[in-house]
Amino acid sequence: MGGTAEKRVDVRILAATNADLQTKISEGGFREDLYFRLAAFTVSVPPLRERPADIPLLVNHFLKMFATEMAIETPVLTDEAISALIDYTFPGNIRELKNIIERALIESGGSEIQSKHLHFLTARILANSATVEDKSSLEIPLNLQQAEVFLIKRVLMQVNGNISETARLLGIIKPSTESSHKREWSLNRWRKTASPARREYSNSQSSSQR
Repeated sequence: MGGTAEKRVDVRILAATNADLQTKISEGGFREDLYFRLAAFTVSVPPLRERPADIPLLVNHFLKMFATEMAIETPVLTDEAISALIDYTFPGNIRELKNIIERALIESGGSEIQSKHLHFLTARILANSATVEDKSSLEIPLNLQQAEVFLIKRVLMQVNGNISETARLLGIIKPSTESSHKREWSLNRWRKTASPARREYSNSQSSSQR
């Protein structure tokens, strides 16, 4: 980019889409010449609901990835949890599975993941997801830090702002020995996350009392 001389390069381009490009071409929504430049060899990947055998493999991959980020051992899923994942239709495809596993790992605190830790979209939510009212119920955190704040605020509301009880329920306990530290989240990280969450909870409580 920005050069004045031609340089020969040897590259391969991998492109992915969830749209029907041939239909887009006929509707004028995609350039035909670009399609033929890209479509030298195409691979059709069916949605996750059509290949349930891949779900356990993807679950193990996401569990290892998120456990590494959290510096904890990779937990296991109960048979009931695996069955629930296989039976689900995943309208959000692999991205939805990834979010479900991340949230389940956070809620379980690194222990065995049970079916109660899995949060699926209900038929009612899916039917009304386009409305403003129901849209707020779908605001599932997309990364670890946002998910931690989300869960901390939710538990704070349940225990009326008791930060010690919140820490106990979430399994965030100051390690008594160096070996137990591997199974606990960082206390310093908890304090940094919990403090603004607690302030926000307190402010919301004050506003509702006015």
